[in-house]
Amino acid sequence: NYRVLDRSKYVKAVVEAIHAQGVCSVEEFEEIAVKTSNDFNEQYNIWVSTGGYIRKGPGAYITTCFPAQF
Repeated sequence: NYRVLDRSKYVKAVVEAIHAQGVCSVEEFEEIAVKTSNDFNEQYNIWVSTGGYIRKGPGAYITTCFPAQF
């Protein structure tokens, strides 16, 4: 896994990269919410607080919300 020194900048960059793909995304307290419609959104936790390492792949997925929460 990759270690990140600045959590805020990292999360902001991820949200911006998602937006660049034409997908809605917002940073929430511990998670990133992603949606392509108002039908549902998916929540991801991309940060492992211990040591500043990122979480990626299937382990980052948290839940799906119906309908979309944002």
